[in-house]
Amino acid sequence: MNQILKEINNVWMFSISRIWRYWESKGNKMMCQVNVIGRVGKEIELKFLQSGSAVASFSIAVDQSYKKEGQKVDKTSWFDVSCFGKTAENVNQYFHKGSMIGITGELEQQA
Repeated sequence: MNQILKEINNVWMFSISRIWRYWESKGNKMMCQVNVIGRVGKEIELKFLQSGSAVASFSIAVDQSYKKEGQKVDKTSWFDVSCFGKTAENVNQYFHKGSMIGITGELEQQA
């Protein structure tokens, strides 16, 4: 088992290394990317800017469970998501409260 985990870790580190070299070759020094898979927490709110561009806002709930002192503990993490343009329109059309959704994007911390 340890050998398998070591091999998986080596493949993962190799992939990250290749992505990083490509990213740096484009003149970038750092990267912030996150993948979230969960369920839409409330109905998606679609708005249009004065420019006509669509903006969709919604939340994603990610359920996790673990054992603490022999007891199963359930935990839900919430992520606020915004997407723009055609992506916003497609999300609004095809996803609803409770739908399983996966996103890849940039994580931005707000105070």
